[in-house]
Amino acid sequence: MKNPVGNSPLLACLPQPLQARLRSIARDHCTAFGTPRAFQTIFDENVEVFDHLCSHFGASHALLGLLLAEAGVRRADGSPIPLGTVSAALCRARERASARLDPGVIARRQASAAEADELLHAPAGSAERLQAPAGDDEALHPPAHDRISLQAPRETRRRPPPDVFRPVAPAPAGLSGEESQAATRRAASVLAKLRRER
Repeated sequence: MKNPVGNSPLLACLPQPLQARLRSIARDHCTAFGTPRAFQTIFDENVEVFDHLCSHFGASHALLGLLLAEAGVRRADGSPIPLGTVSAALCRARERASARLDPGVIARRQASAAEADELLHAPAGSAERLQAPAGDDEALHPPAHDRISLQAPRETRRRPPPDVFRPVAPAPAGLSGEESQAATRRAASVLAKLRRER
């Protein structure tokens, strides 16, 4: 493939160990099936090499793309990796490397792993206790009067007999006015008595 930087062999300006390292990065750029890996993977795995080129040799992000192109890491059309892609990939690689080495990040990861392991091996029924504040027994065992009863309330009033509220049957036909009134009074008296007994 034609060298995209023409007759300016930038790799020749670097020490032999760095030239060999960049060529090794280019060889590892392809998978076992010959397909190129993502550019971000190159920067994640070799961030210390690119930081060394920037800090000790004054290489810019654009120059890093040209050096990789000379070594054999190029875009599909043969052009060097664009400046924006190099800058973004190198920035992400530095952040990930810093997170891997930061003692605070490592401690938080270890604490999270320990907490997850504790929950995984906790006895059955202890998940709620782990989530409740320490010493807060009321959160785990609320008072009896605050508990919601799932049983239906008992019926405190007995139902009246079916015949209590039945309408009084009219007086039989053929009774006189006084007899009809007397029958009505007797029926009302019986009804009142039944109500008092209730």
